[in-house]
Amino acid sequence: MKISVLTLRPVPAKADELLAFYRRHEVIEASGALESHILTSEDSQTLVVTAAWPDLAAYTAWQQSPRRAELAAGMAPFFSSPDAVHSQLFDVAHTVSDRP
Repeated sequence: MKISVLTLRPVPAKADELLAFYRRHEVIEASGALESHILTSEDSQTLVVTAAWPDLAAYTAWQQSPRRAELAAGMAPFFSSPDAVHSQLFDVAHTVSDRP
């Protein structure tokens, strides 16, 4: 399993609008991830999007998806530079869950 972590630092006072964009356009739903979360920072200026993928192929399919490219273009006005978006991909090394 892979976990992607996307850190987003929108221009000042645009974090709420960016979150609304994610919801309105169902970005997470479109990704096909097994599970995903959008986290907001206490200062409300940073969003972190985590997503669980069954494998590298599923993550790569989303990265290369025309729908993702379309959504990314729609989000461009929320950022002042490419450095405002940072993505990392991790392997799951250990999991604990209280689910049956």
